[in-house]
Amino acid sequence: FTYSSQYRQRNLTVITHNPRIIHDITHTFNDDWHRQASHSHSAQLLWSPDNSQIKIKRRIEQAHHLILCANQSLTDPIIIQALTKKAQAGVKVLIIIPQSTTPRNKILLNHLKQLGAQIHELAHPYLHEKLLIIDPSLPSATLLIGSMNFTTPGLTENRELGIWIDSPALIDKALQNFQHDWTASNALKKARPWG
Repeated sequence: FTYSSQYRQRNLTVITHNPRIIHDITHTFNDDWHRQASHSHSAQLLWSPDNSQIKIKRRIEQAHHLILCANQSLTDPIIIQALTKKAQAGVKVLIIIPQSTTPRNKILLNHLKQLGAQIHELAHPYLHEKLLIIDPSLPSATLLIGSMNFTTPGLTENRELGIWIDSPALIDKALQNFQHDWTASNALKKARPWG
């Protein structure tokens, strides 16, 4: 909770009163504190490095019409491959990244763009959120809010936490925010190779 995260960046916060989720988060925190293996039982929670990559990949694979993604960094090959397959299959894939993203991130996303995804860069506020919305107009709509960048370290090395949300009201609010940022952002510019 920094000044920047509250006033200069695009971030999301989840407050839950669900006792099962609170129990699982507390239990995992205590396991981490005592350096013990943790085992979350809530299907709604995603933990890096334990299971977030596979849970995100599976949910992307289940998309029928629309995938909306806003993430500070998207370089994980497993997630990029899943998004690419959906874009090539005709699923609309919209991605927002920060304008100041790395050249490597831009090169990978330009490749995804060539295969059918639409990608925008947001200049202000700095995009720090980690958001994924799958099929917001369908009964199976789901929203992911988390702390993990869609990078290999963010999904398979770091301790990160995310939560799947199926509340129509929260999905609608996240969709409105995404649409606002999409309108306020610009199409991804081609990055020059590094080296």
